[in-house]
Amino acid sequence: MSIGRQGMGLRLGPGPCPGKRVARSPAAVEDGQAGAARQGLRIGRPGLALALSALLLAVPPATAAAGDVDPAIQAQLDAMRQMLEKQNEVIQRQNQMIERLERRLDAGVAPVAAPAAPPKPAPAVAPVEAAPAPTPVPAPRPTPDQPYYVPPVQEEDPIPPVSPDQPALIEAREEGAPEEEEDALAGFEAGYEKGFVIRTKNPEEEDTAFLMRINGRIQFRYTLFERTRDEWIDGTGQARPIRNRSDFEIERARLTFSGYAISPRLQYFINLDGDTDDAHRIVLHDMWFNYEFNRYADIHIGKAMVPGSRDWLNGSTRTRFADRSMATTFFRPDRSIGIFSTGEPLDNFYYEVQVANGIATSDLEFDAVDKNFAFSTTMFWDPWGNYGKGYVDLEWHEDIAALVGTSFTYAGVQGRDLAGVPYQEFFALRLLNGSRVVQDGLFAPDVSVSQLDFYLWAIDAAMKWRGFSANSEFFFRWLDDLEGNGPIPVNSVFNWGFYLEAGYMFIPERMDFNVRTSQILGDYGYAAEYAGALNYYVFGTQNVKLTTDLTRVLDSPTSNSGPGYRPGDDGWMWRVQMQVAF
Repeated sequence: MSIGRQGMGLRLGPGPCPGKRVARSPAAVEDGQAGAARQGLRIGRPGLALALSALLLAVPPATAAAGDVDPAIQAQLDAMRQMLEKQNEVIQRQNQMIERLERRLDAGVAPVAAPAAPPKPAPAVAPVEAAPAPTPVPAPRPTPDQPYYVPPVQEEDPIPPVSPDQPALIEAREEGAPEEEEDALAGFEAGYEKGFVIRTKNPEEEDTAFLMRINGRIQFRYTLFERTRDEWIDGTGQARPIRNRSDFEIERARLTFSGYAISPRLQYFINLDGDTDDAHRIVLHDMWFNYEFNRYADIHIGKAMVPGSRDWLNGSTRTRFADRSMATTFFRPDRSIGIFSTGEPLDNFYYEVQVANGIATSDLEFDAVDKNFAFSTTMFWDPWGNYGKGYVDLEWHEDIAALVGTSFTYAGVQGRDLAGVPYQEFFALRLLNGSRVVQDGLFAPDVSVSQLDFYLWAIDAAMKWRGFSANSEFFFRWLDDLEGNGPIPVNSVFNWGFYLEAGYMFIPERMDFNVRTSQILGDYGYAAEYAGALNYYVFGTQNVKLTTDLTRVLDSPTSNSGPGYRPGDDGWMWRVQMQVAF
């Protein structure tokens, strides 16, 4: 319902701006024109007051004899008359306030202090006994939120309540933020879309485009390891103990921020990681900016995974087991800082090329990194473009889906710090007997390696079809041109290995069973694992997943707190993991 501002009568109908507030334009201020829109209702001056007065006159006073009018009807008329009287008085005071404010705006007068006393109420229009005048209230000082004085409505003179079946004539003044703040927020929207999302409504406007997607994930795990022997022998012939374990841990607690800023092509990704077996620290796991020039070149700068393995790049959220295989853990690179590009030069054919500080320089300072860069690339082909993410067939592909790829990494690793200790990048490299490559006396008495060339080649393949799925990756690693602080009897160390996984979704979108074997062969030993796993997908996605797996570990050569492998471990490992992600 709207009431004409300039007319003398009452006009019924929908308001011109339902649910919106109208800001004053500069032109309207110059012309001395002002409008008030409150939830689709306009309060006219003096139209509404006169309209209410007309209603008051239309209701006759209670002077008829008791026998002429039904007493119940007369009581209702008297109640309506009193309500209209009070509404008329309130509207008159509000109209006087609006007139004063408009005069100041039209004259360009700055805000001033409140008058000494509130204006006198206008005389009652209807020929009835006037209500007692409200008690004056001291005018409050102007504030940033309310620079002009607003006459208060006395508690003893409230706006009468309106019954649900009676249309409201007056809407209370809206309280809240200034219109300028509302206008600033009007260009944003928030919601959930594969994460909590905040973005501008018009991303095509390059200067103001913005999107932030917030995701979180936690992996809570119980690990039990029972050894089958008490000790293992490292590469120097030293006996080392094998320890049992039984403990809870938060393996991964991650919070990621991703999206774009200024332009949808200028994107960013920030990944914070907390881990209870990593000194309970929170670290900047990944962070980069990238600019997507076209489908062929998306240039990134920052910190990310060195792309030396498909299983490594696929992440830890969608694994079949609680974590990656022993072979992947032994051969793969780590994270580093550098420049890399991704793209799709041909339909369903993807690549990544990276130049970085090294193969494993994730949390190192500049003086702990050598001067040699690492060069890494990966590519894969999704022939039918329907493989999707993850290894298990949650989607239940009616048509076969497949993926094949390859990766290659090279890095020269050399140098020692001022104390003569090899750079920490060396410590990521181990022989198949579990010993670090830089360990003193590994190849010759009192001799340690200080320089080598690292080569890694990997080939991978995967498929999905009607709940069945399988994936595998083969690794070939060369440590060439070994040099040290003395003669080294070998010039090169070669190892190769693979993992093979398969599974079946025996309850579609809910439960699957998986098996895995992992083998590492070549110089200085042999290692293997055999495992089975059961997954329960609570809501039919990877977001909430319960995993349990049992693994027979044989002579582990690697060390990583993520999957829980330790050098020399030989025994049974049981893990139960709950993953919750949003």
